[in-house]
Amino acid sequence: METYVKYTNDSEGVTESAAGMVARCWNSSWWFAPSCRHDPEKCVPLISGGNGWGLEYFMQLAFHHKLPLAIAVGKTSADWMSLCLEHQVLQYWWQPEISFILVDPTRVVFPPSNPKESSLGIFKTATDRLPLIKYVYNGLKAASHGVYSFLKRMAVSMEAVETMLKDKKSNADDSDEIVACRWLRQHEEAWTPWIPSATECVAGQGSVAKNGSYVLSLLNASGCQWCRPGWYSVSSGITYICKPCAPGQSQGLPGQEVCVSCDGGRYSDGGAAESCKMCDIGFYQDTVGGSTCTACPGPMTTNYKAADSLADCVCPEGTYRVLRQAPDEAGCDPCPPGMECPLG
Repeated sequence: METYVKYTNDSEGVTESAAGMVARCWNSSWWFAPSCRHDPEKCVPLISGGNGWGLEYFMQLAFHHKLPLAIAVGKTSADWMSLCLEHQVLQYWWQPEISFILVDPTRVVFPPSNPKESSLGIFKTATDRLPLIKYVYNGLKAASHGVYSFLKRMAVSMEAVETMLKDKKSNADDSDEIVACRWLRQHEEAWTPWIPSATECVAGQGSVAKNGSYVLSLLNASGCQWCRPGWYSVSSGITYICKPCAPGQSQGLPGQEVCVSCDGGRYSDGGAAESCKMCDIGFYQDTVGGSTCTACPGPMTTNYKAADSLADCVCPEGTYRVLRQAPDEAGCDPCPPGMECPLG
C-alpha cells in the first residue's frame, strides 16, 4: 500500500496495522474511493475474491480515473461468487473461466497497457492480456511431425472456448471430454484445417506417387517416404521432395538432407550414388567431388587404389624414371642391364 500512497497521496485511504500499511475499510467492509468517500451512497460496489485479488490495482484506477468505487473482498470464494451472481456489481474476473459464464459480464475497458508505468507500480491503464500458450516437447517436430504440424495449426478462439464453457455450465454432469467432443462435432469447419495433409512431407522425406516412386509435384503425390540412400531431401513449397545425389557425391544413409562430396582418390560417375568408388590402379583423383579419375601419364601406374595425387603415379616394374623429368612428364626408361627395377 506504500506504492498506492506514493502515487496518489491518498493517506486517508490507508491505515497502519500490525502487518503494515493496509487499505482502510469503512464499516469494516468497504474501501471507498476518494470521489465518493464522503457520500458512499453514490459508490458503485466492486467485489474481489481470494486475499484481495487486484485490490491496490483497483484502488489506483479508482483514484486516477475518479471512479466512484466501493471495494470489498468476499470472505470465501463461495461468498465472492454468490455476491457477484446475486447482485449487479462490478467484479474481479478473468477469461476463460466458468463461474460467471452464463451471466456474460461486460468488460470494463481502460486505456491500453503502459508497461513502463506498471513496472514502477503506477496503475492507470489496463493490464496486458496473457496469451494461452501451448507447451509441447521440444523434440516433438523430429519425433512426430504430424502431431507437431497439427498443434502448430491448432487455434481455438475465445468465442469457441466460451461456447464450450457455457455448454459445460448448462450440462454439469457431462465430462469435459464430452463437451469438447460435442463442440468438435458441431464445428467441423473450425478444426479440419488443423489436420496436416498426407502429402505434407518433412525434412528427410519426399513426395511419392501411389507406386512409391518419387515425384516433384504435389499434383502427382499421394504420400511421403523417407529418401533412400543415394538421395537427399530438399524443401519445395509446403513439402519436401527427394533428389538424387549429383555425380561426385554420395549418400549412404536414408532420410538425409545433404549429399557428401567424394574425397580425393574417390569418385562417383553417376547420380544417386550410395558410396564413392575408389580410383583403380593407374588412376588418381586429386580434387574433392570428382566424377571421374585421371589416368597416370604414359606407362606410369600406381601402387594402390584410391590414389589422390599425380605424385602417386610411378613407373611400372622393369623401368625407372629419370630424375630430371618434371612430375607431369610421362617417361619411364628400361631398367639397365644387371640392375633390378621394382614397381615405383
